[in-house]
Amino acid sequence: MDELIIWLLKVNIAITLLYVIYKLFFQGDTFFHVKRMILLSLLVFSLIYPFFYVQKLFLSNAIHSEGNPIMLNLQDFIVSGTEKMPQSMPITNIIGGIWIAGMIILLSYFII
Repeated sequence: MDELIIWLLKVNIAITLLYVIYKLFFQGDTFFHVKRMILLSLLVFSLIYPFFYVQKLFLSNAIHSEGNPIMLNLQDFIVSGTEKMPQSMPITNIIGGIWIAGMIILLSYFII
């Protein structure tokens, strides 16, 4: 569920940014076939874009350029104790609930 919400957020951000670029650079063109192809390609790109992990490309280049990868000792990060963290509702559950409620409201509005 978390991955779906993150994917939807990435797609919506990509569509918004690409639409702003379209409005700035291609709105005044009279080549309607080209404009149609640009809009369709922007939609396809925004759907495919979240599957590419750009951070891994930069991290792999940084590791190879330095020569030695960073090694961490896990013993430094082990926390002992029996303290319990207070349980809270994850933000993804809240966003998912709002999204589902919005879908139900809009679907009922569409049906009516």
